[in-house]
Parts: sequence; structure tokens; C-alpha cells
Amino acid sequence: MVFSSTPQLSGTAIVDFVQALSDVSWEEIQASGLAEQPRVFCLQKLVEISYYNMNRIRLEWSAIWLILGEHFNQVTCHTNAKVSFLALDSLRQLAMRFLEKEELANFKFQKDFLKPFEYAMVHNNHPDARDMVLQCLHQMIQARVQNLRSGWRTMFGVFSSAAKVLNERIAVQAFDLVQSVVNEHFSRIIAYGSFADLTVCITDFCKISKYQRASLQAIEMLKSIIPMMLSCPECPLCPETTVVKTDANANDDPMIRFWFPILFGFYDVIMNGEDLEVRKRALDYLFETLKNHGQTFPPEFWDTVCKEVLFPIFAVLRSRSDVSRFSTHEDMSVWLSTTMIQALRNLVDLFTFYFDVLARMLDKLLDLLCECICQENDTLARIGTSCLQQLLESNVQKLSPDRWERIVSTFVHLFKTTTAYQLFDENLLVPEPEDAVQAPEIASAPNGFVAPTPLSPTPAADDEVRERKPAYADRRRIFRQIIVKCVLQLLLIETTHELLQNAGVYAKIPPGELLKLMEALTESYRFARKFNVDKDLRMALWKVGFMRDLPNLLRQESTSAATLVNVLLRMYGDVAPEKRADVITLFAPLGSEVLENYVSLNAETQARNIAAWTPVVTEILQGFCSLHEEAFKAQLPRLYPLVTQVLSREMTPEVRESTRVFLVRVGRIWLE
Repeated sequence: MVFSSTPQLSGTAIVDFVQALSDVSWEEIQASGLAEQPRVFCLQKLVEISYYNMNRIRLEWSAIWLILGEHFNQVTCHTNAKVSFLALDSLRQLAMRFLEKEELANFKFQKDFLKPFEYAMVHNNHPDARDMVLQCLHQMIQARVQNLRSGWRTMFGVFSSAAKVLNERIAVQAFDLVQSVVNEHFSRIIAYGSFADLTVCITDFCKISKYQRASLQAIEMLKSIIPMMLSCPECPLCPETTVVKTDANANDDPMIRFWFPILFGFYDVIMNGEDLEVRKRALDYLFETLKNHGQTFPPEFWDTVCKEVLFPIFAVLRSRSDVSRFSTHEDMSVWLSTTMIQALRNLVDLFTFYFDVLARMLDKLLDLLCECICQENDTLARIGTSCLQQLLESNVQKLSPDRWERIVSTFVHLFKTTTAYQLFDENLLVPEPEDAVQAPEIASAPNGFVAPTPLSPTPAADDEVRERKPAYADRRRIFRQIIVKCVLQLLLIETTHELLQNAGVYAKIPPGELLKLMEALTESYRFARKFNVDKDLRMALWKVGFMRDLPNLLRQESTSAATLVNVLLRMYGDVAPEKRADVITLFAPLGSEVLENYVSLNAETQARNIAAWTPVVTEILQGFCSLHEEAFKAQLPRLYPLVTQVLSREMTPEVRESTRVFLVRVGRIWLE
């Protein structure tokens, strides 16, 4: 009689009554919790008064459920399996009664009263209890699906929690339920605003590392719901969409409500999926989806995709916190060498595919490629330069003068960042004492893998640091970074050379920007030349253990000079006659300097240097021979003595032929 009369109580009184009965119920369960037949009289009465008071206003019911929900959280996770089973069954009965009533628009009570099922899935470690949770939800879907509204969200939360338990039976059973829901009730999920929750749920199954079969099926399901979404009449993105009454805010952007959860789901798997094959498929499906459907995206949504999905894939390049999410160096090495490198290639390909729309994000892409190139990890740097070259060659016809200015400034920045100014730091030349502490191998794995580590700042930002004497323990780290910078500088020179060999790039780059690029190459050449001629410095670095052999920048010097000579000669042939003098002003001193250096080399001790410079000398001689008459004559006073010295050396057929052509032209001039 007492319990059946509770509907007569006031709003405040019923809340106090439920609180008191819940307290007694918990004491009753605790007192008999270890018994074969635990006492659950008060628990049953709580369910009864819930039935009696279902017609109360929402505000009162919310206050009641705050108490009941917490109580069910406790009893559904009781250590006595019988207590938890009885509690789950009572909760199921109560939920079935609630679901008999249709939830009104803008109310989310279903989501709240199903929460104890999610709590039990997470906190009750008994496999049979978790199995019962799934059975309860399955029954509700079968019997009450027509009234489910906000409850879908909590159900997907339960299924997501099941994906994370270390029990294959529970995980597979939950995934089967998700498959069934998608196949049979997809339109309801769309209509009642739970599509994003569905994608999060599927994504959690994709990230199951122990059960590959389920995770592979899940990534395929995530891909398959795209055509289902686009063909569902309840979805605003469907061409045949109809006006339906939904719980979603009508002012919400449908791109954010439907496209973004799918794209972010792929991103989540790429970043956090542990299975390599699943990550690979997620990466492929992400960019495949963007290519296939990106033409329907407005520019504002592309901005969101770039900011929230695409560029964050590469956050590991700049954020130490992102590096720390990997449990081992091996995990990071695999992720970088497979997933991230392929993602970078795909991103550049996507920019090419939708260049007109994505061109306004070009600055961010160039910054990203800079971050990738300026790394101590040699593999990442090489991939970065390759992608930069691919980006420019694929879009050369679409680049405006302003964009060329930004691109060339990027190259100038890269040249400065990868110049090993620390080679001239006198503090590094102090001999290392015998008891010096060895430098730790920072961010290195036993297999030699180097984690993403940005290079040190350019000299302008590094001046203060250089004034301080580095600790002996830091010297090896500095030496290692110097070597990396030298390698990257050479890689950058080679990339610039290959780019300028591309007829499209050379034809489209504005002359002013080409000259800036030449200036950067000239600085690289001058830096390498300055270091190579300073034998005392090189010997001092060798003595303090910088390298096993005497250090040099021969390849940087010869390769940068070769690129300069090649481009300047092309410019000489392309520019108007009145501007050729400007080109000669740059080419002639460089060519003479290289020849002067070449004839001074010792054939017995500097054979490697001679071999490196021989192709450059050949091109320089051919270049001088290609000058017009007056220009050629003007260079002879300085040039002729150098060429005659070349005759005294052993020559390759190419140098011999270039020398012969030069002397024939000189003879013709004087004979005339």
C-alpha cells in the first residue's frame, strides 16, 4: 500500500522517499551479498515505484533517476553475480516499460536511463554479466525499436565499451549487434541524430588489436555506410531527402553532422589503430572518399577537414606529446615508415586533385613539408623533399606569381635551416677530456631509428646559444645534427636541380624568384667552399672526433656549383640580348673560380675532388664557348691561362673535347 501510494507524494517527497529506499536497498544487498540467495526486496520495490511514478513531469523524473541510476550502477557491478544479474534484469524490465512511451522531441531521458547498462559493461568484469547487458539491449531493440530516440546514443556507447573489453566473445557479439542495427535500422539512426555515435562505435571496433577479423569488418562497415548515408531519405545530404521530424537541430550544418564523423573516424583509426592492415585501409578509404565526394564539399568544410583531419595526422613532427603516445620506438618506427609517409604522399596527391579549392591551404602544406624535411630522421626528410617536388611539378601550370614567391621563400628558409653553421663554432674544437660524460642517444632506438626531432634554429636565433660553451655530453648530439644538416643541404640542392631541369617549372617560375633561388644556391656554394679551403678547421674537427675521416663538403660545393652553372647558362640562352650581361656577371666569376680550383688540385692526393669537379668543368668550358663573340673575348684575359693549365693534366674525353673547342674558337678569333 505504501509503495502504490507514492504517486500522491509531492516532487520533493518522492525524491526523499527514493533516496531512503535506495539506501536501505544497498544495506540489504550488502548484508546478504555473499549468500546463495541474496535479498533484493527493496530493489524490486524501487522498480515498482518507478512504474507507479512514470507519469510524473520530466523535472521530477530527472531528480528521481539521478538517485536510481547511481543505485543501479552499484548493484549491477556487485561482486555477487546473482545480485548483478537480478539488477540487470530489473533494469531491463524498467527500461522496457519506459520504452513503451514515445520520447518527446528535444528530450534525452532514454539516453540517461540506459546509462547503467554502459556502466555495467565497463565496470563489471564478469563475462556473463557483460553478455547479459548485450542480451538486454538486443531485446529492447527487437521489442521497442519504434520508440527508440536518444537511447541509440547510449546503446552505441555500450557497444563501444564492449569493443574494448578483453573478451573476444563479448566483442564479437557486440559487433554482430551493431551490424544488425546498421542493416535493419539505419534510417532511424539518421532520423534521431545518432549517426555520429554510430561512427564512433564502429571506429572503436576498428581499433581492436587482438581480433583482426572484427576490426577488418569494422573498417569495411565504416566505408559502406557512406553510400547508405547518401541514399537515405532521412539524411539532408540525400538528393531525395524528405522533411522528417528529428531530434537534431535544424540549424546544424549537415556536412558536420554526417560527413565529418566518417572522415574523423578514418583519421582516428589512422592515428590509433594498432593493426597495420586496418590502418592502411583507413588511410586509403579516407583519401578515396575525399577524392570521390570532395566535389560536393563547400570551401568552408574543406577548411575544417584540413584543420581537424588531414594536417593533425602529422602532428608528431612538431609535438613531443604526440611522440609519447607510442609505447615503443618500434611502434613509432612502423607507424612513421608506413602510415605517415603514405599519408603525406596521399595529401600531396589530394592537393593536386583539388588544387583550385585547396590552393588557399598551400601555405600550411608548405609549412608541413618544411617540418617534414627539417628532421633528424633521414627517411622523413627524403620523403618530404620528394613530396615537395611532386607538388610543384604536378601543379606548375596553376601557380600564380604570389604562390611562386611563397614557394621560393620556403626553399630559401630550407636552405638556411639545413646549413651547418655550427661547423664554425670554435667551442666544438675544445678537446674532450677522458672522463667526459658520453652524450645519450636522444630519441634513438637500438635499431638506429631516429624519432621525429626538428633541427636546431637558423643562426639568427642560435647566436646566443653559440656564445655558451656546449657541455661535453652535448657535443656528440651537436655533431650528429651537423651531419644531418649537411646531408639535408645536399638533398635540397639535388631537389632544386631536378626541379629546374623540369621544362615546365623552369618556364613558369618568375625570373625574380629564379634569381632568389640562385642566390640561395650561391650561399650554399660559398659556405661549402669556405669550409673546404679551411684545412686547419677540418683537421681540428677530425681530431675532436667529429668524423672518422677528414670532414669536407665536396659534394655540396660541386653540386651547388653544377646547378648554378647549368641554370645560368640556360638563362643566358633564354633572356633578351640586353640582359645577357647580367647573367655573364654571375656566371663568369663562378666559372673562373671553379677552373682555378680545378687546375690547383693534386692528381695524386685529390683524385676524388678531380672526379667530382670534372663534369662541372666540362659544362663551364662549354658555357664559355657558347657566349657571343664580344662576351667571349672579354673573358679571355682571365680564362685563357686557366684553360692552358688544364692541358697539363690528365683529361677525360669530355674535358679534352671542351678544351679543344675552346682553343679552336680562340684561334679563329686571332687568325681573323
